[in-house]
Amino acid sequence: MKVGNNAIQINVIAEDGITNKKYELIVHRRNEQEELQYEQEQESGAEKLSAILEEQNNSRNVDDIEQNKNNNIVWGISIIILGTILITGIIYIIKTRKKID
Repeated sequence: MKVGNNAIQINVIAEDGITNKKYELIVHRRNEQEELQYEQEQESGAEKLSAILEEQNNSRNVDDIEQNKNNNIVWGISIIILGTILITGIIYIIKTRKKID
């Protein structure tokens, strides 16, 4: 193909062998300057996409860390409450046994 627009003719014949239709495709072949510009735009777009994805990933990591902190706080408080209940129960049992003895 030559540089620039190239017309390609396509003739399609239906299964009945009678009906046909012609199509014309215009294919543009880039020159060296257009190709270089296209490649630079692709690289720039890829860099932008990479930056966006990295920012989203970092944002998710921060959210995950914050969620883990919150979960750890909840678990910590739960363990403290359960420990307090257990110790209170043990003290109650000990005091009750002393009264029985």
